[in-house]
Amino acid sequence: MSPRRWGLALLLLLAPGGLPTAPAGPPPAARVALPDSLKTWLDARGGDSLSVQLAVADLTDHSGALLYGRAAELRQTPASLVKLLTASSALELWGPRHRLTTRAGYDPARITDDRRSGLRRAEALWIQGAGDPTLGRADLVALFRQVWEEGVDRVEALLIRPDAFDPLRLGPGWMWDDAGGAYAARPSQLTVQGNCLWAQPGAPGWELPGAALLRVETEPLARGMPARLERDWPRAGDRFTFMVPLLPAGPAGRRGRWWVRPPEPACNVEWPDSLFRSVCFEAAQEVFGAAPRPQLDWSAVEPRGMAWFRHVGPPLVQVLDSVLTESWNLGAECTFQGLAAERPLKGRPGWERAAELCRQVLHDSLGMTDWFRQVDGSGMSRYNVVAPRQFVQVLAAMERRHPGLLVGLLPRPGEGTLATAAPRLPAGVELAAKTGTLRGVTGLAGYLGREGRPPRLAFCLLITGQGSGRAALQLRNEILARLAGWLAATS
Repeated sequence: MSPRRWGLALLLLLAPGGLPTAPAGPPPAARVALPDSLKTWLDARGGDSLSVQLAVADLTDHSGALLYGRAAELRQTPASLVKLLTASSALELWGPRHRLTTRAGYDPARITDDRRSGLRRAEALWIQGAGDPTLGRADLVALFRQVWEEGVDRVEALLIRPDAFDPLRLGPGWMWDDAGGAYAARPSQLTVQGNCLWAQPGAPGWELPGAALLRVETEPLARGMPARLERDWPRAGDRFTFMVPLLPAGPAGRRGRWWVRPPEPACNVEWPDSLFRSVCFEAAQEVFGAAPRPQLDWSAVEPRGMAWFRHVGPPLVQVLDSVLTESWNLGAECTFQGLAAERPLKGRPGWERAAELCRQVLHDSLGMTDWFRQVDGSGMSRYNVVAPRQFVQVLAAMERRHPGLLVGLLPRPGEGTLATAAPRLPAGVELAAKTGTLRGVTGLAGYLGREGRPPRLAFCLLITGQGSGRAALQLRNEILARLAGWLAATS
């Protein structure tokens, strides 16, 4: 996180009253109005191949009144702009200081002392995931080390509590050709290592963390192909293939680890539970010296009087900073389904329950009017349909209810998804906005204002059509530059 973002996170964590609310302050500034020449110019943008939808709201009077609209009520697939809805709902329901807690525990009444070896053994170590998208192998090692430091030298069984997220791993409306990409990792309460298998450097080759219990195959010959990792997604299984053979076993003490030549970027796993089991197995071996294979425990009753140990994840505001700045899909999906896991409703799967919760918050607390459809947390689904006007309503409401909160989590030009191809703005004008991109869809939604002051405009721009891509980015930047130029001239 940048110093600006750490400052925001610290302010929110230390604020005694939780989410900040709009201060009474001085009377609102006079309403602004776009000149007719600018409206005419905006009306003429686009053409036969590119459809432009734009909504611009005035924030100076705290009402979010529509300042300009072009097809602003037309509902379209908004791509990753959906993350704005997920983040706003989570901040309303959880607050910025909410943290996810992964737990491990044992029954103190079932500890035995082995006289021959002098070791203290726990009958079982129970592990409960929380859907923390930031959880890694090192975090599980640290969690198990807490147990070891309490005097437990060995565990006879590793029991993992079942996943409470929707068993439908592939989100509604996700495209089949996204199946193996790391950006399409499946959400789960048993999330670890980004729910992906990836290689990291180590001697004498490359280490594959979390592969101990997964099926990894190698081609007998490299056949002149570059090294890469592939998942057998058509068979919906966690079987991976390296297109080069494994290197010889590593030095003493590293037996049982996979060592490979550098693969291509990570592959997601079809069943996150299997990766969680595998990483827990490796972490327990490192801490306790020896460990049984973990088992998913669907039936055993948790004993009373458990001694629990906890790994606490980062605050929600820090997770959402990455979700919005880097357009992190797994972070958005774990947040989305995490809301439903904490508020279960009988007979409603996680995707549906999460969508219902977000819809209630967006309508009741953030003033979104009329019908819309949100089916996932990240916007990867083409089943999502939202109008630009509705995004502007949420942006305006968040700034009115919690000044500076959402705008502080969005990327500026040069950051995250705005690191490249960002619009050139006049000096003194600040842009903070979320991008949204799917094939045929280019979107941007966020805030415009003068540096060092609260934002004056909330906007949502959607450009769709067969010609979207470089032409859409160029048109997007032209429109933002015109709006920013007008804002600079009127401030």
